[in-house]
Parts: sequence; C-alpha cells; structure tokens
Amino acid sequence: MRKAGVTPVTVWDVKGDRPWKRKEHMRRDAIRQLAMSRLLHEDRRQDRLGRLFEALKDVPQPEDPTSKGPVTEAVQAERAPRTEVEDASREPNVGATEQQQKDTSSDRLVEELQGLIQEVQLSSRPGSRRGRKEAVEAPEESEGELSLPEEINTQPLEDSEDTTLPLTDEQDPTEESEIKRALVEPDATYTESPRQMTLTAEEELQLQDLVQAVSSRDDTQSRVAELGKGLTDLRDRSQLVSRTYRRGHSIPSKWELEECQQLMEVMGVPVILAHPPFEAEGLASAMALAGEADFVGTEDTDVLGYEAPLLRNIASSNKPIEIVDGKALRTAYGLSREQFVDFLVLTGTDASSRIPGVGPVKALKLIQKFGTIEAILENDERLRERAGADYQDEVDAARQLFNILPPLPSAQELQPRTIPDDTIRDFMKSEHGVLLPATGFQLRPTSSVEEDPQTSYRISQDADLAHEAFLQQTCIQDID
Repeated sequence: MRKAGVTPVTVWDVKGDRPWKRKEHMRRDAIRQLAMSRLLHEDRRQDRLGRLFEALKDVPQPEDPTSKGPVTEAVQAERAPRTEVEDASREPNVGATEQQQKDTSSDRLVEELQGLIQEVQLSSRPGSRRGRKEAVEAPEESEGELSLPEEINTQPLEDSEDTTLPLTDEQDPTEESEIKRALVEPDATYTESPRQMTLTAEEELQLQDLVQAVSSRDDTQSRVAELGKGLTDLRDRSQLVSRTYRRGHSIPSKWELEECQQLMEVMGVPVILAHPPFEAEGLASAMALAGEADFVGTEDTDVLGYEAPLLRNIASSNKPIEIVDGKALRTAYGLSREQFVDFLVLTGTDASSRIPGVGPVKALKLIQKFGTIEAILENDERLRERAGADYQDEVDAARQLFNILPPLPSAQELQPRTIPDDTIRDFMKSEHGVLLPATGFQLRPTSSVEEDPQTSYRISQDADLAHEAFLQQTCIQDID
C-alpha cells in the first residue's frame, strides 16, 4: 500500500449491544452451524475413502515393484502398515487353491464396497438432490442479477498520488456463550451444498464401478488402478471443500482481534474504534463523506446506504478492485434519498432481513412503482404475509441506521505514523515467530528443522495456511 501511495485506516467494531443487529447475529450463527455440519459431512466422506483405500489393499499389486497406481500411492501415503493381528486375520487358507483364495478375497472386497455404497446413500441429506438454492426464495419470484447502470458501472481504481482507504472489519458483539454454541453445535437439518451433492454422486458411482470391476474378476488389477485416479481426485476435492467449511464455521477470537489491532499500531496504521450503537461501516462511511477518507474498503454493501464510495474486492485474488459510488448509484436509478434507502432495506442489510421472493431486481421495480416499503406492503398481501409482523420494526431500525452518522474521530487519531521496517520485523519475530525478509513476505520457522523432503513440504504447507490466516486477520477481509 505504501508503494502505491495508499494510506490505510482500520475501523473496528467495539463489542456491545446493537439491538438492530440481533437478527443478523442469528443469521451468522446459522451460517456457522451450517458450515460446521457440512464440514463434519466431509469428515465422514474422508473416513469412508480412507477405509476404501484400506480395503483395496487386497487387490493384487502389479508384478513390477516400481509400478504404483493411484490407489497404491494413496494407501501408502495415508495408511499405516497392518498390525500382526490384522495380517493374521487375512492369511489365506493353507489348503485353498490360489483361485479360491482370490475368489474369497474378491467376495470380501465386494461386500465391503457394498457397505460403503449404503453409507453414501444414507449420508445424502433429505432434499439435497433437488439442487435447491442456498437462499430460500419463492419459485415464482426468481429473477436475474441486478446490473449497475452504465453511467456508474464499477470502474477500476485509477492511479493517484495519495488515496486514504479505511478498511473495515468487525468484532462480533454476540455473547461468548452464543459464539461457542455456534462453533460446537452442528445443524441437524442441514443439506449438502451443490459441490457436496456432486461429490456424493461421484462417490457412489465410483464405488459401483469398483464393485463391477471386482465382481467381473477380469483384468481387475488394471481396472481398479484406473478407477483409483478418480478416487484420488475425489479425496483431494473433498479435502478442499473441508478447508472451505472449516474457515466458514470459525470466527476470530478476542485475542486474535486484539493481536491484529496491535499489529496495525506497530505498523503505524491508525486503529479507529466504532462504539455502540454505531458500527464500523457507518463510521468509515462518515469519514469518507467528511473528506477524511477517499473510499470505504469492505464487502458490506451497507456502505451504499450512507451514499459513500464503496471499494470492493480488496481481498480477492482473482477479481479486480471496483468502486461503486452510492450517490451516483442512487442518481442513476432515479431514486430520492428516502427511496434509495428503502430499496437497500428491501435487498437486505445488517438491520433488516430480505422478504422471501424479493431480490434486487424486484425490489428496484417495487420501489420505482410504489415509492415506499409501506406502500408496497399495503398493495401486495402476499409480500405483507411473507414479511412478517416484526418487519416494520426492522425497516425503522435500518432507516435510522442510514440517516444518523457516527461522530468523527479526531485528527490525531487519524494521523498515520512512519515506523521503521526493522521495528515491524522485530515485532513479528519476537511475538509471532515469523521472519520477514528485507523485501517481500515469507513465512518460515525460526528454529532449525530436520532436512527431510516430507518435513519441508509440510512446513511449506503450514506456512501457506498461516499466511492466509494472517491476511484474513489484518482487516483485509470482512467477517461476512
């Protein structure tokens, strides 16, 4: 950022009661519970695949000891050698012919595979095969994506001499007991995600193909080796899905947030706190509207409700940084200030939930036709029933949220400090065991390790995960 002439300012929520955000906390808890349930679902899949690779040890291996198929490699990489008791239990009958031994082994393997198929079928969640959307909407109200008008269409960030950018992150004010509950209690009614549905379907097909290959007893070895490629790929994709949901069900702890703030201060980056009843997005927006910042960097579109310039995709590695100006967006849609706020409220905010069946496209049409949320509900009985009795309270809270700006921080609080690079490197080494070279960023352990290829690979993999976690915790990515 410094090389690009960007001066960051971080804005943080201080824990406290924000009554208008309680429903949003419930929604986030539900999302975390769903993520944990789907993570456990993948854990069970990987356990099945592990048992499958173990069972495939009974398939005769190629005569050439240097030839290793995907199944053989997976088994050797993931499974420890059998114990003496296990080996003894699998010893062939001395009096049996070689063919009888093969037939017995094949029958036992087919039985194990059929048991795994049954497990896969039972693991498929009720209703998940319908491929329903994650967000429940009335089918007759399905709509396309709302595109931005050409005159305010997102524009790439132009080069400038100095750009002040407040990045927002949030310390979830939910009670500690609620946070723990969200972390440890899975959702018993969960369904598979589309990716998981695909994995389950492929897993069942792969197992059925294996049953046919083993049952035919005709060139079983080469057929199983061929199917092993798909099994290995399935395992790898399952691990990738697990990694996604492992991140999704966890939230930064209090000490992690404090360490992140400490790191920002060590780097000379201003740390601004948003105290209840205000929130970080509102305070950052107020700073931008007052000329104390140029953009609000976040993925939370609530910023548009303040008509502040939103800078999004700042944490994305495959999307360009985009600017969406709230005021320009309102003007392009031909809405008054009040109508624009109601439009955003209909699309869902931290203070208001969406009405089922009303997406951005329909919300814009309704506001352009009726002008206010009250008029919409008065003229549409179905939407009034879907909204529920408490919806007007949410609307009032959201309107108040977007029309009352938080007080600005002092000029001294916003003043960045120049910190020598050596100070930052010393801090990262002493507090976190991370070595930052003079140029670039690299994670490596401070203690010596045994020169072993497998150890080096594991350390490299752990460093990548640590780097990712580091970036997520340094105010670059919103908790949403």
